[in-house]
Amino acid sequence: VVRVPRRATLAEAATVPMNGLTSQLAVDRCGAGAGDTVVVTGAAGAVGGYVVELAVAAGLRVVAAAGEADHDLVRGFGADDVVAAPDGDVATALRAAGHEPAAAVIDAALLGEGCVGAVRPGGRIVAVRKVNYGPAPGRAIEHISVRAYGTNHAALALLASHVDAGKLTLRVARVLPPDRAGEAHRLLAAGGLRGRLVLAW
Repeated sequence: VVRVPRRATLAEAATVPMNGLTSQLAVDRCGAGAGDTVVVTGAAGAVGGYVVELAVAAGLRVVAAAGEADHDLVRGFGADDVVAAPDGDVATALRAAGHEPAAAVIDAALLGEGCVGAVRPGGRIVAVRKVNYGPAPGRAIEHISVRAYGTNHAALALLASHVDAGKLTLRVARVLPPDRAGEAHRLLAAGGLRGRLVLAW
């Protein structure tokens, strides 16, 4: 239990725990230190957007991968640079933009093999769900689950403090009543949301 951030409505606050804790866990587990570069895929999405902002708050340099239409949005989250990888080949997109392989990749878009060359040997790839990365010599791969932070009160309190400090942007796409939960699932499955769906009782 934590205090609702002063800057948030209850609907907005409801969007913090699952995506926020997943994102904080990813940043904590990526192994990058202050000043290191981390690549974030799916940076305009629900998890990816949080990851960008939390990585910036942790002192990391962020190169984000997102569709061209979302580049301004993702720069607004604090990304140092944004690249487009429409075919999922993040490594090639990084090289084309003049970037070296990063200390870590946080794969919120679950792009898999296209991320391997984006992280330098000795670095780490963190995925928010199970996905196949194929051969990844010299790179550590970790698949995370929000359950690991399910009782991490300090992490949840940190997220609330980031909201109050304006470091974490809460985006609500739609607020729906519980009898329209099926519609919410269809909207989520269709993709392209730029915010979270909230069921309000």
